[in-house]
Amino acid sequence: MTSDAPARFVIDLHAAACERLAQVECITLITAGSATPCQVAVGLPLSYGQRRRRYPLVIVFDAAAMAGSVIEMSRLMTDTKEVRACIVVAVRTPTPALLALPGMSALLIEPLLDALTRRYRIDDRLVTVFAGGDGAAVPALEAAADARLRVFGQRKHGVPAFVDALRTTLATGVDYGRGMPALRRRLWTPVLRLLSPLMRRAMRPAAQPPALAARHRLRSEVLDRDFEIFASLPDEATPERPVPALFVLDASIEFSIVAEAARNLAAAGLIPPIAVIGVGVPRAEGHYGFAFRRFEEFSPPLDGYACDDDLGNIFRALFALRGEDARARLGRAPGMLAFLADELLPAIRHLPIDGDALGLLGHSAGATFVGYALHRPQSPFRDYIGVSPGIAISGDWLLRALPTPSAEAPARTARFVIGGEEKTNAFNIIAGIPRTRIYVEHLRARGVDVRYACHDGETHSSVYPRAVEEALRSVYAQSATPPLRRTA
Repeated sequence: MTSDAPARFVIDLHAAACERLAQVECITLITAGSATPCQVAVGLPLSYGQRRRRYPLVIVFDAAAMAGSVIEMSRLMTDTKEVRACIVVAVRTPTPALLALPGMSALLIEPLLDALTRRYRIDDRLVTVFAGGDGAAVPALEAAADARLRVFGQRKHGVPAFVDALRTTLATGVDYGRGMPALRRRLWTPVLRLLSPLMRRAMRPAAQPPALAARHRLRSEVLDRDFEIFASLPDEATPERPVPALFVLDASIEFSIVAEAARNLAAAGLIPPIAVIGVGVPRAEGHYGFAFRRFEEFSPPLDGYACDDDLGNIFRALFALRGEDARARLGRAPGMLAFLADELLPAIRHLPIDGDALGLLGHSAGATFVGYALHRPQSPFRDYIGVSPGIAISGDWLLRALPTPSAEAPARTARFVIGGEEKTNAFNIIAGIPRTRIYVEHLRARGVDVRYACHDGETHSSVYPRAVEEALRSVYAQSATPPLRRTA
């Protein structure tokens, strides 16, 4: 092991927000009339450089522990068209105690708005202020607010409450996956294949620098492609005291949400310290490269399935955009599991993690892969968390290939969560997400320690941070210890 081996893949939460994600600037603003500096992370919409329009502004105070999460969630819900594209400013300082000083909120908000408006293309008619952390800054912020500002955070705080604020102020009324059901008509596949030369050019990724350094890059020989790996380690983790590790799929877009939630819950004594290992697609492959790779890598084997049902026809149409046959591209979950077990785990053996306490978390197609891994006896994972799994992927593979009880099988826990609005959303129904409960009942009948939850009012996107926090508490709470208290 070389002297810098422990640093490979490791990333702190500040860098995870400000350096891992594209279009994020971390700056210090000295506002006029105050010597108090504001450390802020500014998440610009990914369309910011392509359009000259002005964007709504969302300011999140007391955001030191949730900066990456609020940027990721705003982008996730913008990508699904559920909320308007916006500029998110996560203010790491000042603290709520400083904001509460008489006159300090007014002294900071107006100069901060002025500084941001001069630097970015902001529609100052649409400004939302959210109090992160424990919401202690809300009274001071409300006292300083003028008619332009909408202040949130009094009764609820944290990332799920931030998502509620986004949906309240910037909702578009567009259903998740609104245009996808039309693609189930078979006529689209030949039409889109004819258009594929033009579409391939349109989907070509823009030139972007690689995320961070080469130390986050890992080549998979079994899949013949690169991944980016991000490891968030708690301070308590040492070679003598390794910690449980949770592997997070789709880390290109959802790593901070999980890593920050795990750190915050551990700091509150609600779960023990855990490591979070993110598995993502290199940024240089672009948005479309990421989207198609996850369909390929997360889908279970086709096993003779001809992709001729509604979801299969949608996949055929999507891959036709690239001039490809979905039947030749899907079904690579076996290779993905081999990468995780046989290539990634050996590559991170220098990290202080407990190899007998590994968990796997995925969302949407990633949650389908979680179910696939749960079924495989050679899977190295003990705990499984799936948010909104596509049960219908690969011809209902999860329902067709249920695990058989075995005295030799390792004890495993599973948690599956969906949003209430997914039960009526047209595309979610085609993907089989409402049938998650049926899948869970089948698992339970086969002796798996599994729990299911459906959160009313949540969509395919909005449910994610709430599901993550509750699943972390459910899986890890039994071994949590109270936070350390200072004595006089």
